[in-house]
Amino acid sequence: MSSIAQALSYSKQNLTKIANQLVKEGYVERTPDPSDRRVLNLALTESGRSFMAERRERMKNKLMEDLSHLNDEDLEYLNDTFERVKVALPKLLGKDMPDQPK
Repeated sequence: MSSIAQALSYSKQNLTKIANQLVKEGYVERTPDPSDRRVLNLALTESGRSFMAERRERMKNKLMEDLSHLNDEDLEYLNDTFERVKVALPKLLGKDMPDQPK
């Protein structure tokens, strides 16, 4: 919980409230850490994985619809811009960015 809160820039208290709601709705489950009983890990349930897959698909479809309105020149410009952001962002954040799937 602490590492997730830190990664998302949430307080542990706020993340706990969010996690409680996600557990209540069946999207995540808490599991104890076998090496430290004080630590609780969060994991997506099957329902949570399905929800995320559905959201990803909706976002992909919406993006494809929006991009379909651009001509080839606009798409090339957009791609070049994203490539520049991909190079600049790790420098801005001062850390290495993991490779993201395309």
